[in-house]
This record gives sequence, structure tokens and C-alpha cells, in this order.
Amino acid sequence: MTDLLAVEISAIRPHAPPRLTGLKAKGLAYQRRLGKMLQRLVDTAAATGGPWAGSKLLAEVWLRFHDANGPGYAQPDFIIHLPDLAIVIDAKLTHTPLVEPQLFGLYKPLVEKLLGVPAVCVEAFYNPGVKPLGRAQAIEALEELFDFDTDFYAWHSLA
Repeated sequence: MTDLLAVEISAIRPHAPPRLTGLKAKGLAYQRRLGKMLQRLVDTAAATGGPWAGSKLLAEVWLRFHDANGPGYAQPDFIIHLPDLAIVIDAKLTHTPLVEPQLFGLYKPLVEKLLGVPAVCVEAFYNPGVKPLGRAQAIEALEELFDFDTDFYAWHSLA
């Protein structure tokens, strides 16, 4: 993405949902479980306060954007919008280093422009695999991201 001009939440779904089988279906099932867990976290925060107070979960929203290459669409798995921060979460069945370019080259700039706040990125995964985490800070609970000063986290979540 180059020279981002505009971004908005799309009222339409630009593609028909694919029929998934095998590992892709398992990955989607994990993503749905993670989404339910994140919604409980946001709902609990509304009642109890703390660092999550005022948060809102945006799940699987389509973002329509326009950059120097023309119009495009993107769909981050989850965005937690806090008053002064956005958390972009990409759910993967198995950890992959390939998530970093997607998070930082596409989702992070879109979300920052859309919401007007800085964003941090989280790869949530069920299977750690054998690949190194790279520059990502490993966390065991999403709440730990407030304990570190970085913009990239790897979260092993069994959701």
C-alpha cells in the first residue's frame, strides 16, 4: 500500500464467502472461538473498567480504502478499539512469520487512518509450530500487551 488517501468501513462485502474444508475450516473455527473470547473480554471490561474500559470489538469488518494504486478492500480478523489505541488481531491456526507483512503493510496503516489512534498488532495462534517468533513479543494473555513497549505481539491462545 502506498500513499493511503482514504479508508472507511464498507457497507458491502466485496467477495462471496468461500466454502472452506480441511485446515482452512479448522482455522476459521479457531477464529470464531477467538472472536467469542474477545467479545467476552470487551463485555467484561465495560462492567469492570481497567485498561480495557471503553473498548469496542470490530470483528471481520471489511475496510474499503483508496491509495496510489486505486481502490481496494481488506478484512482484518479483529480490531479492539480503545479510546487511545487500536489492537489489530490476526488469527492463525499455526504461527507463521508471513503474518508480519500483512499486519504492518496493510492492516496497521488502514486501522490507524480509520480510527485516528496508534495501533499495535497481534498474531493470535493456536499451534506455535517450530518457526521463531521474529521480532514479536511473546505474550500468554492479551492483557500483557500493556506491559511492553512494542507494536508487535505473538499470542499463543487456545481460545
